[in-house]
Amino acid sequence: MNNNITTTGWHIVVVDSGFVFCGDCVNDGSTLVLTNVKQLRQWGTSKGLGELVSGPTKKTIMDPIPSVIVPLARVIFTIPVNSNVWGKI
Repeated sequence: MNNNITTTGWHIVVVDSGFVFCGDCVNDGSTLVLTNVKQLRQWGTSKGLGELVSGPTKKTIMDPIPSVIVPLARVIFTIPVNSNVWGKI
C-alpha cells in the first residue's frame, strides 16, 4: 500500500509478517496509528477475513492491545468494519 492511504475510523488492518489487527485508525502521514486494538490470532471464519466486518465470530480469538503504530509501507490492506460493534468489544 502506498503512502497516500487515507484510512481513518475502525478497520481490520493486515500487516506484512502475518499480523492482523482491528482498531480505530488514524493516518498521520507516514504511519497508521491504531487505538483500542484487538490482535486477531484466529479469525474463526469459514468465508475469510471479510466475515468479521460486522464483528467477531464465536470462534474468533483476539488479544487486546492499547495501541499499535504501523509504518504505512508495511500495511498490505485494510477492511472497514462496523464501529458500533468493534468499538464496544
